[in-house]
Amino acid sequence: MTASSGLAISGGVLTIKSAYHIALSFVDSNEEGKCSSPDPRTSLWKRIWRLKIPQKLKIFAWRSCVNGLPTMLNLSQRGIHCSGFCPICDKALESTAHALLLCDHAKLTWAQWLNCPVEITSSPRDLVDVALDFIENGSPLDLELFFAMAWSIWWNRNQATHENLGPNPGLVWERANRLLLGAKTMTYEVVVEIFFLHLSSSKVRLRWQNIKASPPTKYFDFARHMEVPKRVPNSVVSPRD
Repeated sequence: MTASSGLAISGGVLTIKSAYHIALSFVDSNEEGKCSSPDPRTSLWKRIWRLKIPQKLKIFAWRSCVNGLPTMLNLSQRGIHCSGFCPICDKALESTAHALLLCDHAKLTWAQWLNCPVEITSSPRDLVDVALDFIENGSPLDLELFFAMAWSIWWNRNQATHENLGPNPGLVWERANRLLLGAKTMTYEVVVEIFFLHLSSSKVRLRWQNIKASPPTKYFDFARHMEVPKRVPNSVVSPRD
């Protein structure tokens, strides 16, 4: 944009350079406004992906919080022919909140969690609001158990709907705890294995460095540097002339 083709403003002409600085000032002011009132969901997304739970639970947690589960209500809204009502209790539309929190079967399952730091089923709430309450009033372990329980409830609903199977709420609670315990145990075993592999490789590397650092001699004693089984006598190897 040249001065002749620019937009006249008070005190001069609007050029590309001046327009850039004006736009940049608007962007900065908008960013300041966003930082002063950040979206609480942003912290929830970060917490979900940092949880020490199986990957399938992280994906389920994210899908449930963005209303991405194939509930009867979501299916009917997407044009799939179904009633939209809960196939378990048939008392209300099967939304994500109803399926995981408010259905009678879900309430019986959540009742298994004694000393829960958050009131989950006391009033109709969105799943995101409950998760944010766990972040504020609970621990990371509480948030992990919350999503493991929600996944177990959803899995049980699918079993009851499609295969006419459905364990009692106590077994659903036990499944969620076993899932978390298995993930923690697997993580612990992997860490221990990596530790011992690292320790073993460090010993091998140390022995090899000692061998290379040894001064050249006529007779090289490998037994001083390598671990030899007790049944095999130490041997002295003479290098070729």
